Amino acid sequence: MSSATGARPDIKPAPVRDQPGSDEPPPRIVVQYPTPSVDGGRYPAKRCVGDTVSVEADVFSDGHDLLRAAIRYRAQAEETWREAEMRRIDAHIDGVRWAGSFEVDRTGRFEYTIEGWIDVFGTWRDEFERKLGAGHAISAASCRRASSSWPPRLRSRVGAKAPTSP
Repeated sequence: MSSATGARPDIKPAPVRDQPGSDEPPPRIVVQYPTPSVDGGRYPAKRCVGDTVSVEADVFSDGHDLLRAAIRYRAQAEETWREAEMRRIDAHIDGVRWAGSFEVDRTGRFEYTIEGWIDVFGTWRDEFERKLGAGHAISAASCRRASSSWPPRLRSRVGAKAPTSP
């Protein structure tokens, strides 16, 4: 049974997160225009075993934080995802295009997704190097304060004592 609009009742539209009054803020990182894509992902891009799949996308964010991106891919029969790093290919013009690749190692369908995230440590390091280059005095206390925004695995190393030799 279908509704008056012809839409299937068992398929619900994805929630829109960037409308006014929404509880969730819009995503900070945007991934657009992925390739390879045939007719907007409607049909699979075809490759042979041993071919390299070159993947590109625009990955950007608000602000000045450093970004990282990766391709997550797998054969449809696999449960675990593999990752391949992506690099900015137009950094010389401050562009947003990223590229990476992976090799097709078996016959069958593969699926991939592109993930982008903010590199918290890289952003901190970049800002730290700029301050040093400008001649600003940096104290150990300011380093500890700055590290409070790092992920826990990095934060646990701040202030840790260096190993001593016997």
